[in-house]
Amino acid sequence: MRDQIVTMLRDRGIDYVDLMPCLSALDVSELFIAGHQHYSPKGNARVAACLQPVIRSSPTERTRQILFPRSPAHSPALLAGPRER
Repeated sequence: MRDQIVTMLRDRGIDYVDLMPCLSALDVSELFIAGHQHYSPKGNARVAACLQPVIRSSPTERTRQILFPRSPAHSPALLAGPRER
């Protein structure tokens, strides 16, 4: 079933990131809050670590600038308020 969903997404040109190989580095007890379906802080950190290379290789430089500014000086659009007319 999972392979069929991945194939369907890719056939439609929808980007899909399979986190399972990356998340398998943690035990389920570390990945989730006990008794819940939500990631634990450690699980959230692992998801972020798994997604970071994908986001950093985003197709647009502007996306990288917004998500990963080197300093406020490199991201004036983030600091500027609404443009005055």
